[in-house]
Amino acid sequence: MRIADHGWTSGLVGGPAPAGVLGPTLLISVGIGLTFPTFMPASTADAPEGDAGIVGGLANTGSQAGGSIGPAVLATAAAKADAAANGTSKADALAPGYELVFLAAGIAVAIAVLSLLVPRKERACRCLRWLR
Repeated sequence: MRIADHGWTSGLVGGPAPAGVLGPTLLISVGIGLTFPTFMPASTADAPEGDAGIVGGLANTGSQAGGSIGPAVLATAAAKADAAANGTSKADALAPGYELVFLAAGIAVAIAVLSLLVPRKERACRCLRWLR
């Protein structure tokens, strides 16, 4: 769903703003509503009862850090692409940056989804045994 949304949003260059933004925004809302409530139970499902708190805390910290670092990196990439569009109007200068950012975010989500299909080997590290 997020791949479709980022692909849809990356093609919004020069289109009608209200109609072009409403669809992807609604798709983002549905995607967030479906993924976030299932994230915490899935992250703590196999943790031993005594370690469920720390596992949940680490998952929450990872979610919060990713939610702040990801947009910072993407905003920096957009700013660099915007700076390269000298001599154009402000709206025309912003379009390549946003197009790049949404395309990069869509590719990152696609890679994350594909990584779930990779078979996992049994962990040999004794220090991570509680993760099984």
